[in-house]
Amino acid sequence: MCAYLSLDSEPNGKLSDPSNTPSAIPGNIGVMRGDQRQDYLAKQLHAMSLPVLLIQEPKPAVFKTCSLIVAPTPLTKDKKTLTGHPALSIEDFHALLCPGQTLFGGNLPEQTRKYCRQKKITFYDFMEMEEVAQRNAVATAEGAVCEAICASPINLDGSLCLVAGYGRCGQIIARKLRGMDADVTVMECDEKKQHLAKKEGFPCIQSHALAYFLETNSIQFLFNTIPCPIFHEGLLKRTPEDITIIDIASAPGGVDFAYCQTSGRKALLCPGLPGKYSPKTSGQVLCHALFLTDVLSMTNAFKEVLI
Repeated sequence: MCAYLSLDSEPNGKLSDPSNTPSAIPGNIGVMRGDQRQDYLAKQLHAMSLPVLLIQEPKPAVFKTCSLIVAPTPLTKDKKTLTGHPALSIEDFHALLCPGQTLFGGNLPEQTRKYCRQKKITFYDFMEMEEVAQRNAVATAEGAVCEAICASPINLDGSLCLVAGYGRCGQIIARKLRGMDADVTVMECDEKKQHLAKKEGFPCIQSHALAYFLETNSIQFLFNTIPCPIFHEGLLKRTPEDITIIDIASAPGGVDFAYCQTSGRKALLCPGLPGKYSPKTSGQVLCHALFLTDVLSMTNAFKEVLI
């Protein structure tokens, strides 16, 4: 028989901390706390009668009871510590992993991949799974629009918006903004993505035309999805002081935030939007992704609960 950790709420409204639970046996699914996505993921696995531990404080004794570790998504926001665990460095997290385990996480850095290969730890990156990446983009786009609405004193309806980057997230952001009757222009350098943007009816510019575009258009909202420093002081000076900038690119983002702060321009770096605005849906997506890999059905400890 497998031992299951109860995830029922305690009187203080917090989930039980598994670090003091002695009933765990090898074969648990260890879900590390990150944002609320992880909480909903753990609840769903528990509802399926799978042996799950919701790990608040990562400790070797807990990790050793787990065959599968689900780390936060993204694994790290600052490239130094784990998301949701500011006192846990990436190196210390590596030391907790055991050979033979399977690791899931989002945007796994190369140093983590290298460590897993050396220690014979199987790893999967959620963001390299097409279904997860697409659903994550939807949640991110919705969150970006919410951030813009909350941060600005004007309506999106009728506003002039620039979406920088027409990848997964940029495409959905542009479509949602158009659905709210905003005037949307896309900036994209990739020819195929330019063609797609134009095919969908969006005016499209390239980076070399950005300065002129900002000079001749009073942009009210800027949504950046490009993870490189594109919007420097020279470009930002050409934008209105009351612009609202939402940057969803990986840290440190693509905007000169220091200049925005000194010049009074409102600019927000917004990582982890799915966990903030749609944690239940996003947790369900991650849960489904675990089964897409067949890892659970291949792990001996889970066979009796899957039959």
